[in-house]
Amino acid sequence: MAPRSKRSCPKPLPELSAINAKLESHYRDMQDVEFTIETDGCTCCRPGRKRGIQAALKIAVDMAEEGLITRDEAVCRIDPKDP
Repeated sequence: MAPRSKRSCPKPLPELSAINAKLESHYRDMQDVEFTIETDGCTCCRPGRKRGIQAALKIAVDMAEEGLITRDEAVCRIDPKDP
């Protein structure tokens, strides 16, 4: 099933965004989050590890700039062996 747009479910979106931000802050990493509107809750959360080097770099920089991780942690998250 394709994800719904902001327009088709506007009420839950701010709450879901806040939950996602809280999870990323807690786990100190980007999260893949699955949820269902019907049950009104998060059904699954896991680190979003499947990403290319460019995405990993952008996420590390963004999280460091937001103060979620230190600059040293951001550098350590990038594997120099990745293509």
